[in-house]
Amino acid sequence: MADLATTLLFELTVDFGTQDMRMQVGNGGRGKRTVAPAASGTFEGPHLRGEVVPPWPDYITERGDGVIEHEIRAVLRTHDGALIYMDYEGIGHRQPLGPLRESESFYFRTLIRFETGDARYAWLNRVLAVGVAHPLAGAGLGWRVHAIL
Repeated sequence: MADLATTLLFELTVDFGTQDMRMQVGNGGRGKRTVAPAASGTFEGPHLRGEVVPPWPDYITERGDGVIEHEIRAVLRTHDGALIYMDYEGIGHRQPLGPLRESESFYFRTLIRFETGDARYAWLNRVLAVGVAHPLAGAGLGWRVHAIL
């Protein structure tokens, strides 16, 4: 059986702006729903670099067990003008993982897919990636995005 291997695609930084940009939808049964549009963002790595195309909405569901589910549909614009659609789903929380990892108090992981019609980046259409997020100052988040090999 093969082990899971990854390679870094890029590091992503997103500023979600001020709280007044958020839309509180409320609890519709699955949890408290919030839509948080990003104000700005950039990405850079060995394979890609560029900026996030606003509004980049993060559809957040706060569950009763303290877990936050994220669904994001976004467009990235590379430094050379290519547009890349990125969608991901993930979960996050601020509790230790118990037997998996007692010391980690911020957990935010995502499963990421890409789509583009630009031939220079068509290889992304065949990549499944994972992102590991970490909080930044203010309302920002950073991700290290890795392609699964």
